[in-house]
Amino acid sequence: MNSILLKYIPAIISVLFFFTSCEKDPADIVPEPEPALSYLSAVNSTNEVFLTFLFYNPSDLTSPEQYENVTINVTPLYPLDSFPKIVTINFDDSGVLCPDSVIRKGKMICRLNSPWNVLPSKSDITFENFYFDDNKIDGLFSFSSEQLNDSIYIDYNILNGIVTKGNSDSVTFNMNMTICTTSIRNERSLNPFSWHSCKLNNFSGSDFNDKPFGVSISKQIFFDNLCNNGELTAGEIHITPDASTDFSANFGNGECDHSITIIFNGNSIPVSF
Repeated sequence: MNSILLKYIPAIISVLFFFTSCEKDPADIVPEPEPALSYLSAVNSTNEVFLTFLFYNPSDLTSPEQYENVTINVTPLYPLDSFPKIVTINFDDSGVLCPDSVIRKGKMICRLNSPWNVLPSKSDITFENFYFDDNKIDGLFSFSSEQLNDSIYIDYNILNGIVTKGNSDSVTFNMNMTICTTSIRNERSLNPFSWHSCKLNNFSGSDFNDKPFGVSISKQIFFDNLCNNGELTAGEIHITPDASTDFSANFGNGECDHSITIIFNGNSIPVSF
């Protein structure tokens, strides 16, 4: 037996050498951009939910409303000053083409703890088969707003958020992020508004490849409403994939270039989105 084993040792060593020699040098390893793109998708979807809520909530809570094929019901109607109130925003299941050229369908169920346009305010939102274009949204989305000096602070808390695209790729995430804005108005609008992060961001989730990752903001991020109808254009996030080497994604210095830069091992790799 020993002589047979000795006979095959050179072959075994050559096979092992073949496989190990094919491994990439650590300096040549480039992390996959999916976690950064998944984070971007989660932030954009959070913005979308907030703008939909802002636009379709009734200006008062005194009666049901019908707004261009969108039915809005308020319960309980009386007494008028009682809270919480449940506002159900019902888009036709065949889809409603909204003023921002986005097709929405399904339901948003909003729990208002105070009038939505009186600050400070807090609202919780859940969904029933809610889509914007071909993106399905689910989870518990909470929004708290307050005004400090000339800025409005909006605190996003997302629990078990899910964004599923038309090709069935999905992002799951939990998020806590506070943004500051001076451009948002109390009137209803679907137009994106510019903001920047103003408190620590906690984000964990699974990316489009179903791999877990976490995010922290290492440089304040900025959202520009004039860039491609609203995009992150500046700042940097630090990404920690599960069982993998961490890296950073830089959104630039304000350029509207529809790209991010992956920073890893001293290398910078541009990625378009």
